[in-house]
Amino acid sequence: MCQRPPNFQGVLVVENGAKSSHVQGIVASYSDSLLATYQFVEDGNKSNALNIALEGISENHFIFFTDDDVLFDGETLLAYQQACENFGRGTVFGGRVVADPEVPIPQELKQFLPSSHTGYPPANVEFSTKTHLFIGNNWGAYSDDIKSLGGFNPLFGPGSKTGASGQESDMLMRMREAHFEFQFVDGAIVKHWVEKERLTVDFVIRRKVKDGIQVGFRYQTQFAKQKPAWKRFGLILMHRLRTLKGGRLGMSLSSRMEAAFSRGFLDGVSKGSQLDQKYTLAKSVTSASQSSLNQDS
Repeated sequence: MCQRPPNFQGVLVVENGAKSSHVQGIVASYSDSLLATYQFVEDGNKSNALNIALEGISENHFIFFTDDDVLFDGETLLAYQQACENFGRGTVFGGRVVADPEVPIPQELKQFLPSSHTGYPPANVEFSTKTHLFIGNNWGAYSDDIKSLGGFNPLFGPGSKTGASGQESDMLMRMREAHFEFQFVDGAIVKHWVEKERLTVDFVIRRKVKDGIQVGFRYQTQFAKQKPAWKRFGLILMHRLRTLKGGRLGMSLSSRMEAAFSRGFLDGVSKGSQLDQKYTLAKSVTSASQSSLNQDS
């Protein structure tokens, strides 16, 4: 059982989109032992739901983000508390993710699966606070630090208009670009249950498309205008060729994955080019950007 730190403030379970019939009742059963509370947000956009939850946190608390398909190591929250005492505000914290697949991971898929499905950091790889990010089911930061960057970007993550993955990775990238310190918390460990449906070629291809949309959208809205025209043309051409190559019968799994990512990248570039204004990192994630995309789509 995961131990509670002395200054533990409680658990907030945010459900959004389709409302289940049992989650609220389960949360209520832990209202005393875990100080658990439930919040429902009708909006299916996960980033918007997270931002609404953050708005309700008036004090600058450390927020630990996780998911409903993980188990905590007994020392996880204590490890985060100690890290907060050592490093304080202005720091982003994250820990280790141990994969717990429902069925053995197919060998041919291992290199293409998300890190949360295979374990993070990978075996024999030392985490670098300068280059690596954290996994969305095991990281945390102070609420005011997240709010200072405008919260989570509604153009990324489940329910987004772009179809891009990664509202957590987008936030973490923005925090790195804003020069927040990253601190790996070795004792903060979660075990991630990976359903067998997420260990298939079809799932990985869909995930690669979403990842491509995320990268393409960020490229188009943040970096493309800084590049000379010939470089932009060359990058688009490369991804178009990869898409065509991967669509041929009998192509290798690697080529199919490259094609899926490239297809997503081109979609992300297209959606990014529809925006009337450049997505700005330092300002609030504005509704103007979202409405601009809605008007053009």
